Amino acid sequence: MRKALANAVRMAFEQRLKDELLHFRRVNGFALPDECRVYEWKVTELFRLFLMLQLHRQEDSFTLEVGWSLHGRWPEDADLPDAPPEVSEKGATRFRIGLLWTKKADIWWDLAPRPSAVPLEEALKNYDGFLEGLKRPDLSEGLAKVDPTVKEAFERIREQALPYFERITAAAGISLHVKA
Repeated sequence: MRKALANAVRMAFEQRLKDELLHFRRVNGFALPDECRVYEWKVTELFRLFLMLQLHRQEDSFTLEVGWSLHGRWPEDADLPDAPPEVSEKGATRFRIGLLWTKKADIWWDLAPRPSAVPLEEALKNYDGFLEGLKRPDLSEGLAKVDPTVKEAFERIREQALPYFERITAAAGISLHVKA
């Protein structure tokens, strides 16, 4: 993601956390790439809920991961599951948020269109058009999409992740009161 867009997404995401999900705080100290930020909700001394914002390295897009742990830390080494797990004996998991509503778990929010795969014959017929399609839109177009795109991601957090967090904490015998 281009630097100006990355900064704008991080700022918009963190502002929405402050405005809407007050329990989540940014945490450091994990072996994660620079384009990732982890936010935790400390439910008990060891039971934590997590959101991870991950910016794409090349494209102007981002995704979210959901996680929880009974060990007091981000489950960085957890295997990515095929379905959202309930509380398990491993005591920790993380996964892409899309898994909560679709089997295509790798959901990304785009601030600029991604180049589409075009068959070679088609690209050669209109090579100039093909090259034009590879160009990124002007930065101002992406910046204009930051707030509505982050808002859309937060709608998914409220509709999908928060109810999941409530189920996980209830299964652990903890009552979690979330305002959605």
